[in-house]
Amino acid sequence: MTCAGAQENSWAGTAANRTLAASLGDLVDPVQRIGDQMLRMRNGSDPRKVAAQLTAAPEAMRAPKVNDHAVHGLKFSAALPIELARQTVASRLVDEDGAAAALRDRRSLRYD
Repeated sequence: MTCAGAQENSWAGTAANRTLAASLGDLVDPVQRIGDQMLRMRNGSDPRKVAAQLTAAPEAMRAPKVNDHAVHGLKFSAALPIELARQTVASRLVDEDGAAAALRDRRSLRYD
């Protein structure tokens, strides 16, 4: 069973949803904007796989990936090694506590 697309309504905030997106890997649609209210899953996602990943996500919490454009916006980025600059930006984008709280809450998955 697959669906056209699933939407995880979290209302967790942008940082928490970015953390969830990084932690859920290829289940999250990479083209969709990550906002403060929901995450959009890839088209064709198996609802059982989505539910299983959401359940397992607290054990695999990851920081969002940081692109070079974000690194160059960091003050003093030229003085930092690139990996340290990426870690610095990622630490500002992550919200593990908020993401974990969103996963503990009752969830609402909507399928198209």
